[in-house]
Amino acid sequence: LNGYRVELDEIAAKLTRLPGVDRAVARIQQGDKHDRLVGYLVPSADYTPLTGAGDPQLDKQAFLMSGHGVLEGTAPGTPLVPRTDPAAYTRAKSYRHFLPEDIDPALPRKHFAEVLATATPAPNGTGGRAGLGVEDWTAVLEQLSAVSLPDRALPKYRYPSAGSTYPVRTFVKLSGRTEGLGSGHFSYHPPTGELRPHGLDAVAAFSAAGAAEGAEGGAGDEIQLVAYWPAITPLYGDQARRLALLEAGHMLALLTDVLDARRIPYTVELADRELDGDHTAVCRIVLGTSGGFEPSQLGLACFLREAGAVDYTEHEGSRRYAAGDLPVFDRASDVWAVLRRARCLLALEGGEGAAEAVSAGFLFQRLSERLRAEGLGTCPLGLQLTDRGVYTMAVGAVDEQARAASDSPADPPTLTAAVTEELAKALPEYMLPSGYGVLDALPLSANGKLAADRLPPVEFAGVHVAPATETERALAAAWADILGRPAEAISTNDSFFSVGGNSLAAMKLVRLLQQDLGFELKLRDLYRNDTILKLAEHVGTALTDAVREEGEL
Repeated sequence: LNGYRVELDEIAAKLTRLPGVDRAVARIQQGDKHDRLVGYLVPSADYTPLTGAGDPQLDKQAFLMSGHGVLEGTAPGTPLVPRTDPAAYTRAKSYRHFLPEDIDPALPRKHFAEVLATATPAPNGTGGRAGLGVEDWTAVLEQLSAVSLPDRALPKYRYPSAGSTYPVRTFVKLSGRTEGLGSGHFSYHPPTGELRPHGLDAVAAFSAAGAAEGAEGGAGDEIQLVAYWPAITPLYGDQARRLALLEAGHMLALLTDVLDARRIPYTVELADRELDGDHTAVCRIVLGTSGGFEPSQLGLACFLREAGAVDYTEHEGSRRYAAGDLPVFDRASDVWAVLRRARCLLALEGGEGAAEAVSAGFLFQRLSERLRAEGLGTCPLGLQLTDRGVYTMAVGAVDEQARAASDSPADPPTLTAAVTEELAKALPEYMLPSGYGVLDALPLSANGKLAADRLPPVEFAGVHVAPATETERALAAAWADILGRPAEAISTNDSFFSVGGNSLAAMKLVRLLQQDLGFELKLRDLYRNDTILKLAEHVGTALTDAVREEGEL
């Protein structure tokens, strides 16, 4: 190939030794203009993606854009206009880029001790206020409201959620004690800040069951956090339950923080009760009672990474987190990108129950707020760092520009870049494949040998092709705006995702094309037509159809 003798079997042998790879082959793929060296990888049978194994056929971006976690279809309700501060939302984001500075583990340990000291069983005693006014309800529930920011495709909340799914819904039972709000069962609608009446009998029955079972204050006002599984299970599979419980803990921390500040007594009752096939009650906050919330006892472990290293070692301990042993497929994930940039990982350790997961989210929410005040950024991670790990959070130094940005995308490497980084340690450059395909299994002939003719071709972008029409030039300008690249550097046959585009950038591009350029476009259209040529043809077809329909009408 290109004058070099390429040992395909040697390349395949090196690929097979990569973590997480069961079988591999290397081939010369013929092209119209030149041939390319490509590789095919088959994951190990026991491989599970670090970020969870959901439905492999799921259109993840379209799924997230649908916002399944928000209960829609309910009648407009009572507006509790939140006093949202956009800066508070941008500061509360998950940070995925950090400055190359060491973290003193004494700092998170000090603040963790403060968090534990303030999470007392009865913070407001019996002398707190007996009832809530409309202004109180607004201040409490606005902690869970969502805002739209200019550079984000999805609404922004003040607490994290796995993959921005936000599957935990907030319900409120009002006893009629608050003038102007009435009584009944309501859902809180984060995008509008409304309390909307709902007709979910299973959720309403949860409140009635609390009263019947003698739950403290069961006939009074309540806030209920309920996981809605269709909003997260398709994306995360078996990990969905744990991730939703962690999210509920974050929400609980925000709600109780305001209740404490306003001296409103409450009792948190953890439930973990299935209500129907789609909903599970995580907890209820019974207002007007004095039990408070005492999180489960969890220990804090701190792991540090030295500059230039990949693995993390425990501070004042002997344990090690071998990030370098993660399967190579995970190295094209957001989690891997964060692991390579962070200098400190915090792990909460304890039991495996629902109470421990909710408590972990609660504690890390309050800890992250304190660390942000110290100029540190945090990023919760779904991985379990230790055998008894409940929750993991990356910590790193960030500058003012990072704090002011509306988002902090991970920008993970491509699979090709991740594999090349490892393979380059053992092979010369001319024996490094320029692209890879991931297969469930290698195609075999009847006698059990590789059926090379049945290997799917690995796709590559072609030579540079400049935009030729007004539509193509408009699309190229939009791509350049979103990707931060000169428009003339973008070829019309480049895949959006091969020139720096990711899921977040795709959402931004679709919104830009819809709102500013007036294109009728959905996110799935971009994934199916990922080059300017294909997208221009798709848009042109859509416009032609629209004109034809208008003429017929």
